[in-house]
Amino acid sequence: MKKYLLLICLALPMLGFADTSMGEKLTFMLWKDIQAKHIKKISHYTSKHFQAANPTLILTRSQFLQGIKDLLPVDNYQLLNVQTTQGEDVITVTYLVSTFSVPVDSLPSIQSSKTVLDVWKKVNDKWKLVSEAVFPCLFDVEL
Repeated sequence: MKKYLLLICLALPMLGFADTSMGEKLTFMLWKDIQAKHIKKISHYTSKHFQAANPTLILTRSQFLQGIKDLLPVDNYQLLNVQTTQGEDVITVTYLVSTFSVPVDSLPSIQSSKTVLDVWKKVNDKWKLVSEAVFPCLFDVEL
């Protein structure tokens, strides 16, 4: 039994788990919570000074959280090209997100791809999402 545990522990870095940055972990956590619509949980790690922007809107923290509540169901999503830059108390994450909704009745499935930039700040030893910028993709994404 010990041999198998040792082999699993040795294999984890090859599977990529050991190399996951804090920015990637925060991004995956955010999207898992968005998919599950865990608004209370998201509000705990969203800074009181949060702002978001996209090509047509600037959102406050409360507008951002309400937008997640009102979002069409995210049945599936894929994060691609996640890149992070980390300082002592700031993490900047850029990534491409594609979201999918399962068709309802005769309506087609909805796919959306966007480029996102998130900024996280460490406050009292906890990471807080302080800013997000979302831009539509100007190219087709092959999944």
